[in-house]
Amino acid sequence: MNNAKIWISVVIHLLLFLTLLSEGYPDILVAVMILGLLFNAAGILVSYVASLKVGSGLYIAGCVVFFPIGVIGMLGARQTLDDARRKVFFQEMQ
Repeated sequence: MNNAKIWISVVIHLLLFLTLLSEGYPDILVAVMILGLLFNAAGILVSYVASLKVGSGLYIAGCVVFFPIGVIGMLGARQTLDDARRKVFFQEMQ
């Protein structure tokens, strides 16, 4: 997942989480944000270690928590999948 949109969204998600944590928002909201960040981290890890498709799915699931700003990460993960499919397609055509 070498896409700038993904890394930008990770930074935004972390900043949003830290802001909510420092402002004293309800614990349930902070817990949901932690869950989203865990899905993001798991998605990035799985995409590098095992399966890009599964990793992107996990990352997109984590971005749903941060909607609407999470759309940046969703688009980045989708673009990564499209790039991988395009690469395979062109390799098969040669």
